[in-house]
Amino acid sequence: MKDTFFCATCGRIQEVAIESPFSFFDLKDAYQIDLDYLRKRYLLLQRKLHPDRFVLALDKDKELSAQYTARLNWAYRILNDPFSRADYLLSNIDADISVEDLQDQMMRQEKLEQLSTTEDLKRFYKDTQQEQNALEDKLSLAFNKKDKLTAKKYLIQIKYFRKLSIGIENKINKKCD
Repeated sequence: MKDTFFCATCGRIQEVAIESPFSFFDLKDAYQIDLDYLRKRYLLLQRKLHPDRFVLALDKDKELSAQYTARLNWAYRILNDPFSRADYLLSNIDADISVEDLQDQMMRQEKLEQLSTTEDLKRFYKDTQQEQNALEDKLSLAFNKKDKLTAKKYLIQIKYFRKLSIGIENKINKKCD
C-alpha cells in the first residue's frame, strides 16, 4: 500500500493529483472491490489526513489536509455504495432505456398511484426490491463480462427501481402519519 500523501524525506503533506476515487485508495477501476480493504484504508487515511492533525502546521498544509479530507469522503461514498460505484464507472457510456422498459416503469408508477392500503404497498415494495436485487445481480455479471453497454442499461433500470422504491416508502410513511 503506497502512501503518496506525505513526503518520504520530511514527512510533510504534499500535493498529489487524485484522478479518481479508485486511485485515492490505490484500487483498480473495477466494479468488484474489496470492501474490507476499502474501509480499513479509509479509516487509515482519515486519521492521517484529518485537519485536526494539522492545527499547528503551515497554512498550505492545513489547506491540503482539508481538501484531501473532503475528497477522501467523496471517494469513499462513491466506492462504498455499489450503485454509486457503477454509476461512476459507467458515466462515460451512453445508453438509452428501451421503450419496453420505459412502458414497464410507467405501469409500475401507475400501480403505485392506485395502491391504497399499507399492506398492498408493502407487498409492492417487497416485489420491487426483489426485482431490483435481480437487476443488481445482472449488473454485476455484465461488469464481470466487461460488457459496459449492458451494464449501463441495467444501471438505468436500477435507477428507476430505486426511484420507485422511494415513492413507495414515501406513500407508506404518509399512511403511517
